[in-house]
Amino acid sequence: FGIYMAGAAADTILQDRIDYMVDAAKDFEKRGCKKQDADMRLAIFQLRKNPNPLSLINIGILYTQTDQLVKADSVFTVYTTLSPDSILGYYWRGRVNASLDTSNQVEPFVTNMLNGFTKALDIAGLDKIRYRNLGITSSLSLIGYYNNVKSDKEAALVPALKGLDLDTSNAQLKNIVEYLKRPTPAKQQGGQKPSNNPPKASGTKPEATTPKSGAAATSSKR
Repeated sequence: FGIYMAGAAADTILQDRIDYMVDAAKDFEKRGCKKQDADMRLAIFQLRKNPNPLSLINIGILYTQTDQLVKADSVFTVYTTLSPDSILGYYWRGRVNASLDTSNQVEPFVTNMLNGFTKALDIAGLDKIRYRNLGITSSLSLIGYYNNVKSDKEAALVPALKGLDLDTSNAQLKNIVEYLKRPTPAKQQGGQKPSNNPPKASGTKPEATTPKSGAAATSSKR
């Protein structure tokens, strides 16, 4: 990477320098060097006069795939600033921060995760077909936090209903909403406290991997 950057710095013509760096990124991609690929593409982004903000999503995903989660979060944060109406930056910030703190106890990761998924779920409601999968994943993640971590069924019901609105035939969300609306007695028979786990709500924390359905730009300009 250092040799490539030194070679790029030796070129005094901006476009020639960018072309050289693009070739370097392609070489890293071919070799499977994802971190160096991401670093080079980020350097290209910063060098361009009018870069395509969408390319930051691909860069951030490359960082998540190499466990560079803090770096990925910073990239997705820049994307949300440049494209505040796009669901992608908020969704990926939610995913990354959920992975940065798997206990859901450490700040600022908890707040970043909640803000990311909440904003993504709201945007998904504006285009239910296009963003259905991202919205449902965001919904399930928020449900898991509010119900399992905070033991707050009322708070969990809010994203559950929004998720169900995205897909009214979703059996998992139907069962969760039914559970969350069910009155909870102070104690069950025999003195046992009722479980706070909604049906099929376990495992809702997303992993930092590339989604299968349209979450990332697959061929944005570099």
